[in-house]
Amino acid sequence: MESLTEISKSQPHAAYVAFTKGFKSKFTYYLRTIESFEEYVDPIEEVIHTSFLPSLFGRAEPLPEEVEELVNLSPAQGGIGIPDLKRESPKQFKASCDITALHVNSIVTQSSTIPARELIEERKREINAQRRAAAKSRIDRIDESLSPDLLQSEPQTRDKGASSWLNATPIEEHGLVLNKREFRDSLCLCYNLPLPNLRWGVRSLTEIPQGSFVCEYTGDLISDTEADARDDDDYLFDLDCKENAHELYCIDAKHYGNISRFINHSCEPNVFPIRVFIHHRDLRFPRIAFFALKEINVHDEICFNYGDRFWSVKRKEFFCECATPSCKYRDHNG
Repeated sequence: MESLTEISKSQPHAAYVAFTKGFKSKFTYYLRTIESFEEYVDPIEEVIHTSFLPSLFGRAEPLPEEVEELVNLSPAQGGIGIPDLKRESPKQFKASCDITALHVNSIVTQSSTIPARELIEERKREINAQRRAAAKSRIDRIDESLSPDLLQSEPQTRDKGASSWLNATPIEEHGLVLNKREFRDSLCLCYNLPLPNLRWGVRSLTEIPQGSFVCEYTGDLISDTEADARDDDDYLFDLDCKENAHELYCIDAKHYGNISRFINHSCEPNVFPIRVFIHHRDLRFPRIAFFALKEINVHDEICFNYGDRFWSVKRKEFFCECATPSCKYRDHNG
């Protein structure tokens, strides 16, 4: 298992297929024949959950609990088929005992007849029906515990054919091999996890011509005094009110706003905030409208420059990750 984990660091797709198509079958015999086998699986479970799974997803830390619940399901059920050995052990052992009970009884009683095949098949059908019912109950229970965002995306992974990329054997000549980034990004997108080294952001669904209005920055209009009293300043937008004003104001989009509050910073922005006035000329209360600085293509991320004032405060806590050639705030000292 440790060797597979090491392989997964550079070839996660190959390591995943090796585990699901081969390695995990090594446990089948023990799960079915050793009573209380769950008492012996802690070491392998620890490697799976603290090293192997995080490596498949390209993460340094273990997966969130709700995602760990999901990945234990089969690909058709919205998971990736990584077994929970501790949970599976008693179920597999009981199913094995139930299926072989007729044979065991014949041996113990020294019966001269073999149990009818029809009886064995009927027992298998009963056990399979129980297994399907238990799986459905577990899926329903898991769905009830999911966050709203994950609950919204999870049904798509259960659509017919949605798991074919997981079940396919990675044969390069058939174009079925995913490189490290492709495989990890696909897993993260399935379970609504942030992609490594890629922040959440706002992307355009259509082409936006240069000079076009994009959106307005909306939220609660509050005074700077009230803003200073609030714990979270992540969504504040200063209005740069009239000089010598007795009270300054800003917009706080923390609890109320639109898509604009999710626009990231870039040192090479493609939109610019303009202060506009509608229905009044009170310089204390402009509205903030974003306009395109250049043509924005489909799927381009929309960004604006947060400005020197923002970074003079925030660069003490973090630094810019826009990765543009002209980045001014990429470290705490620059």
